[in-house]
Amino acid sequence: MLTDDRSGLTEHEPLPRTTIDVMSKNIVTFAGLTLSWDESYWATVIDDFDPFGGEIELHVETRDEEKMKPHALQVDAWNGVLRNRSHYLALIREGLFRFYCDIRPRYEQAGPEWIANMPVLSKKEEIDVLLHLNYISIRWPYDEETPSIGFSYRCEWDPEHGAGIILKGDAIIDVGGADCLLCS
Repeated sequence: MLTDDRSGLTEHEPLPRTTIDVMSKNIVTFAGLTLSWDESYWATVIDDFDPFGGEIELHVETRDEEKMKPHALQVDAWNGVLRNRSHYLALIREGLFRFYCDIRPRYEQAGPEWIANMPVLSKKEEIDVLLHLNYISIRWPYDEETPSIGFSYRCEWDPEHGAGIILKGDAIIDVGGADCLLCS
């Protein structure tokens, strides 16, 4: 591990001097995006990922929340999602639709105030109007394998807890409230 004495940066591999200088100003380039350091992760706002529009925060996590450049595997994973966006959006829709259908009976048992914003859905595409993508989090690849990517949504049926889904490659590894991005 290297340390840049001027900024306190730690690096997992040597960087060209220009990258270190940029990082000392809390900015780094990631897959063509300019990210800013936000206390424990790199962040930016994107507005061209969700087909329904709106600004989405993109968080790129670092090892142990240390200020270091994003890992090449994070760049590869994100570029893979961008290249196959419709495929990944379909995976996300399917996972969130199944989650919704699984939890709806519990909300129904809780009473009419709980089910008021949970219509019966017959097609997975119907869930789109109930979800609004908030942020995407690209995890650090601690295992040196493809990092997981989490998608956090505001949702009409549970505005307090939201909905979240985590993918690792083509596999859904967790679906639940938005906090699943923090707990998985």
